This record gives sequence, structure tokens and C-alpha cells, in this order.
Amino acid sequence: MDTSSGMTSVETIAGFQTSINRRFTAFQGKTGSDSPHLDVSRTALTTAPDANPVDNNFDVFHHHTLPAVGPSLMVRCMATSLDSTSHIGAHTMIQRTLFAPSRCQAGTPLSVAALSVSPTPVDVPRVEGLSYREFVHDFQRLRRPVILTDATRNWSARGWSLETLQRRAGHRTVTIRTETGSANYLFGDLVDLLSNATDGQPAPYARNVDVERNLPELWPDIQPRLEFATPDWKSSGLLPRDFIFPNGLEELFLGGVGNSFPRLHVDYWGMDGFVSQILGRKEFILAPPSQTPFMYPTPGDELSSQITDLDQVDFERFPMFAQAAPARITLEPGDTLYNPNGWWHTTVMRELSLTVITATWNSSNWKTFRKQYRQRGKTRGLSKLCMLGYLAAVGSVLSIRDQIKLMGATPR
Repeated sequence: MDTSSGMTSVETIAGFQTSINRRFTAFQGKTGSDSPHLDVSRTALTTAPDANPVDNNFDVFHHHTLPAVGPSLMVRCMATSLDSTSHIGAHTMIQRTLFAPSRCQAGTPLSVAALSVSPTPVDVPRVEGLSYREFVHDFQRLRRPVILTDATRNWSARGWSLETLQRRAGHRTVTIRTETGSANYLFGDLVDLLSNATDGQPAPYARNVDVERNLPELWPDIQPRLEFATPDWKSSGLLPRDFIFPNGLEELFLGGVGNSFPRLHVDYWGMDGFVSQILGRKEFILAPPSQTPFMYPTPGDELSSQITDLDQVDFERFPMFAQAAPARITLEPGDTLYNPNGWWHTTVMRELSLTVITATWNSSNWKTFRKQYRQRGKTRGLSKLCMLGYLAAVGSVLSIRDQIKLMGATPR
């Protein structure tokens, strides 16, 4: 690639021409339709100066004689970076999977901006009476979200009220996470602030409060640990105690009118989350990993989106977000959302809401955790290599244990 001129080589374009025609020839074989003839032209797709977290300019393929195609066609738009300093890197194939329904008319540019398509809507089923084996096979292994309507049936917390929280734990000082670090509040004061919050004057969002350590009077009410969140590899005796963060972590999120999570994100350290709604309702927005190109990951922090307000998205800065189709679901008291790692998500509160989140490692996300530990772990050099080897061995041992448990599990 000639980065000084901002153009790719003729050989590169010819190679992509061949690749695209091969894909459409395969499509022809499956559908019996005439194979479209594609002609690649060197065209720059330019966005706003800081709109695209990957690159601002791409060589984009255009077709000139593509006939109308059926509604089941899936198009994968491939592009090469013109900026070799990109954090993704030059010659990277940026895969933007665009889903039907759509009909591409002859002479229409084959580009993200030109295709009027939307991804298949995400279906998040509501299920009652799910067995552990069914959960593992139908959701955990498939990395598929589900709302479990009876997962917290044995929790005393289902009977909490604001008065209960004030009486039992109002005297406790809690540390809440903020965008600039952390802050300390009396828990009772937080409850009062959130009870009187408005859209114009929202109270602080009390998020990531460690229940066992900050609010010990309330912790027994969220026991026993959720059946579907066990076994939790985080608490395994094969790992150092409180490795990365505390064992058996259950965090409280208390928000009111006008609160929302700061931005779309993917949870760090590869963990799955079980989001249990205790009081009020919460709007939960989530999108699958396949929609990552539309989420505008932040350079240097690719698990966090640059988009901070889903109700007022700046489509001039983030035009590809128009192609996304995140699911918007409402969690009711008693609901537990299984949120597999890798899914983009955020929340919005229209009323006072209290949620408990349980985070876990297991066989389905362990590989992702090891990858993130390789990238983010504080150890260096030989120590990190040894730990990575040990983590691989731990995963093998615990996978065998989990398989034995699964074999012994029976449907309800």
C-alpha cells in the first residue's frame, strides 16, 4: 500500500475484484440466479474527521451491473485501510455484515452508505422453568441472551422496598463508580436523592456497589447464588483468591429517573453477566458481536463505544449506527437477563430501579478472558507467559468438571 498517495495497488484491487466475484458466483450457485458482474472502481468513502474509529478513508467496491437480488442475500462489504497508522492496521479486511431485507438495484454503489438494509432484529426470549442443562445447551454455549423469569425465586431480596433498604443499610458508606473515578456516599442519602430525582435533576447513579463488602446486611438476601451462574470459575480454588477482582462478586446498581449507563460497552475480562431486576423497571439495550462495526469502538478502548446517547445519536459522526438493530427490552421485577460476553449493551432508567448483577467465568467465555488477560494483565514478560499457561491448564481441568456436572443435570 502506498500510504503517501493514499491509494492501494492495482494488484490489491484486482484481488478484491476476484474475491467479490467468487462470493457472488457462490451465491448464484445457491440461488440459481444469474451471477452479477461486478466492476471495482477505486473510490474513497470519506466520513467526518473523527467519525470512524477504524479509518476515515477506504477503498470501497462499486458495482455497475448488479441486478436486483432476493431478500435473503447477505452482503459482506470489504475494505482496505488507506492509513497504515490505523490501530486496526493496513490491509485489514473490515467486515461489515449487512442483512436483508433489501433489494439492490442495478448501478447502485455496493457500499455501507448506499445499501438501505438493517440487521436481523435480535430476539431475546422470556423463559420460565428452564433447566440447567437446557440453559447451557440453548443459551450459554450459543452466546445467546435470554430473560429468565424465575431465576431469583429463592431470593428474599424480591421483597425489598426503599424503606427496607433505608432501615437495614442506610448507615453504610458505599463507594460508587463515576466517569472520573469514584465517590463515597451514605447509602441512605443515595436512596433519598434517587427517590426525588427528575429528568432535569438526576441523582448520582449508584453503580458497581459490592454488596457483600459495602452492604453486608443485604447480602444474605441475594443468596443462594443463581443456579445458572454456577459453577463460577472465578471462585475456583485453582485461581488466586480475588484474582482480578473479588470472588463471588455481586454488584448493586441503583438508579433513578434520568439515569443511564454512560455508554454502550462490552464487559471487560470476558465475563458473562446475570442482570437481576429487584425494584422498578429498567430498559436494557443490547446488540450482538456481529454488529461491532456499527458500534464505533473507541480507539484505545475497543470495548467501549464512542456513542454516549442512544436517544440522540449524531448520525453525521456515526453514520453506520443507522445500520445497527439493537434490541430494546424492559426488565421487570423478578426478571434476570443472561448477557453473554461480547454483546454490546447499556441501560436507561425511566423510574427508580434497583438491579443486582452477578458476573461469572465459565467454559464458554474462558478463551476470551485469557485473550484479554494477555492484552490487559498487569504482569509482564516471563511471569505473564507462565500465568497464561497456567490459565490454559485451569480451563482444561474446570471444563472436565463442568462436563461431569452437566451429565448429571436433569431437566426440571
